[in-house]
Amino acid sequence: ENCNEVRAVYDAIDVEEGRCSDNSDQPVVENKGKCNGVQDTASKMSNKNDVMEETQQISDNAVPKTVHPHQTIVMEDNTTESVENSTSRQSPTVENTEIYTTVKTRQRINEYKDTTIRIVFTGITATRRHMHMIETIGAEFVDSIEEAHTATHVIASDGDAKLRRTPKLMICMCKVSQILSMEWLEQSAKEQRVLDTNDFLLLDDREAERRYDFSMKASLRNGERVRRRRGGVLGGWHVYICNRVAGNKAPNMKELHLIIEAAGGQVLKSLTNAKVFDPATTILLTSDPSTKSQRKEPGVSRLEGLGAKIRSTTWLFHTIINQSFVGMGGED
Repeated sequence: ENCNEVRAVYDAIDVEEGRCSDNSDQPVVENKGKCNGVQDTASKMSNKNDVMEETQQISDNAVPKTVHPHQTIVMEDNTTESVENSTSRQSPTVENTEIYTTVKTRQRINEYKDTTIRIVFTGITATRRHMHMIETIGAEFVDSIEEAHTATHVIASDGDAKLRRTPKLMICMCKVSQILSMEWLEQSAKEQRVLDTNDFLLLDDREAERRYDFSMKASLRNGERVRRRRGGVLGGWHVYICNRVAGNKAPNMKELHLIIEAAGGQVLKSLTNAKVFDPATTILLTSDPSTKSQRKEPGVSRLEGLGAKIRSTTWLFHTIINQSFVGMGGED
């Protein structure tokens, strides 16, 4: 209705200036001159200026402004903005909406991000998809074996790959009880929060348990107990690694050091100064079976005579995976 009034006013101006409107949308009225039904309106206007003032008033109050797509308009604060930019700002594209949603999701994640959640993969290759899931729950990925002892959660099976007794796994079992299946990470990422681990503990890999002669359930329980009592299954013990043990059906020297230290043991680099350690709490680590050269190393026979225990790498790995100090005449 307001639009019709505006058109009538403009037609009145056209009549006054000798032009005629060709707008066929105007209501039909009695012909009174050159143009249909507009001369009465024009006669009510005293002059063209009055018409323009009324037109402006009606337009401002009732009719939104129509501008060219590339026109520059003046904003209320006297700044200018192109219509093209203004339109894009008021009506965000799908792409902009997706970016906004992503930003808001990350902000929400940061609100509960807990940097103490540190995840290690062992026996499984971490993919981009896994990295995204770890980021989604606000956790950190631990890749290097040197940092494996800082892990809080260990992913040791993805359903296809079975549990393997890797150096990383042995280090982590000395430190945490969260030895998990991949399902824990997948479900946590789906819910965008760190889920409780009880329902995802890797307790049903019977094949691995037979191969390595252990029970995961018992090992996790043992590990918690020995960490409380003496800081780890090798807590209070010194370990000397004989020559040619590392790499001979065993991890390399660096990995052996990391495993022993994660278990609470202290690695001896030399046997020359027996005054700094107690032979009765010393383990002399050999290959399996031990070699003559290892038994003839300087200090080995003497310390064995003073109460040191000669044990093989097989014994070490069995002790670590069971988290039980077996065959040493003591209880955990």
